[in-house]
Amino acid sequence: MHGAVYRAFPEPAALTNVSPDFLERVVGNRRNARYLAAVAAAFCDADEASLRAGTYDEVETCLRAINGSAESSAAVVLVRGLGRLERIPLAGANLAEVAARCYGADDQGVLREAAGRYGAWVGYWAHNFRVAG
Repeated sequence: MHGAVYRAFPEPAALTNVSPDFLERVVGNRRNARYLAAVAAAFCDADEASLRAGTYDEVETCLRAINGSAESSAAVVLVRGLGRLERIPLAGANLAEVAARCYGADDQGVLREAAGRYGAWVGYWAHNFRVAG
């Protein structure tokens, strides 16, 4: 704004320079603080161009290899951090609840069928679907 850059989240290098105790106070527990530190360190060395251009499976595998990064964490980075919208995990209570209201069923088959209609834009569908729910 007015020529200044504001960021919603700190750069990874900034997180690697804070104490584990500080991270623990910020995130609420030691385990998640360790995971956050591992993710920050991994992203300090990451090649963003490769993360954006690699196949979805390659990038997901790379992200899941980071200590503390589960399927849901990798999905958040892929969608929100990298703009990779070609896939989205269909598991999760929120999506199932919205599917039950919208489609009358919350099983994975119904979700897969609905998501399949959106092809490479399924991430947009899932995001809007959750928000609308």
